[in-house]
Amino acid sequence: MVEHNELPPPVWELDESCERVRLKAMSLPSRKWVLIASIIALPVLVSLQLFAEPSSPQKLTSSSQPKISWSVNQIGVILSPGESTSRILTITSTRGFVDADIEAVPEIAGFLSIQPSAFANVLANQPQQVTVNFAIPSDATLGTFEGTIHVRTGTQTLPQTLKLELKIWPSISRNGVEIKFPPLFTPVEADTQVRFVNSSTPTLPPLFGFSVYSPAIRASGTIEETLQQIAVDRLGAANILSFGVVSNGGLLVRANTFNHNHFFWFDPQSGRAVEVVEGQNGFFSSSEFEILTQSLHTIP
Repeated sequence: MVEHNELPPPVWELDESCERVRLKAMSLPSRKWVLIASIIALPVLVSLQLFAEPSSPQKLTSSSQPKISWSVNQIGVILSPGESTSRILTITSTRGFVDADIEAVPEIAGFLSIQPSAFANVLANQPQQVTVNFAIPSDATLGTFEGTIHVRTGTQTLPQTLKLELKIWPSISRNGVEIKFPPLFTPVEADTQVRFVNSSTPTLPPLFGFSVYSPAIRASGTIEETLQQIAVDRLGAANILSFGVVSNGGLLVRANTFNHNHFFWFDPQSGRAVEVVEGQNGFFSSSEFEILTQSLHTIP
């Protein structure tokens, strides 16, 4: 009986002259060694793959960048040297990403800190709370400082920034009530009233007068009704031409007096009232008047 031995699979190799390719049969022992070598090499290759350094993340493009939205459109703060305050807000991203840093531009960075200033992981559509703490040095330069707060990931800054305006204004207090005013305004004491003149035009009449007193009228009814009673008590019912609407906790009053426009503000806790009298026509329509009435507050 003739036995038919199985031929080993052929292997291609170059001849000695390296010019022609010829077939060479691989012996059975050789095939065994190749199999053993493959078994030994496989775990090594797998280990190298597992512990290989991951590839660098791809640079975000305009289409792959997350879009950030802030809970407020902008922040406006008015502080005097030595004062501090904080604002709480949230940021939300349309996409998840890692290693987010929250930073302020250099123009305003010296006046604030951000907590937290970084997130290891930002989830998509999940608001992240951020607190901006303001602290004004006692020797800070007066003026208005503008800048933005932004989110940075890696070397890229996301384009959706938060605008910030910081006004560092001087302040003056009378009888437990404080008011802030622009640096160009100069307070001048006049009897029971403090008058403010524009230092750039000192020969013109005062912009406004500011006085604090304790009215005989106490809080009753709504704040609007209380302020109307305080105005009548101060100016006389016959001199009242019209009442405005309550704004910034105070009431605009048009009166038949030498100075027609008055602004009354009242703090029911302390019982103190403020009267601001317009000195130059049109000042009550200015942004400075709006800001300084917002700054009215009682102090211990």
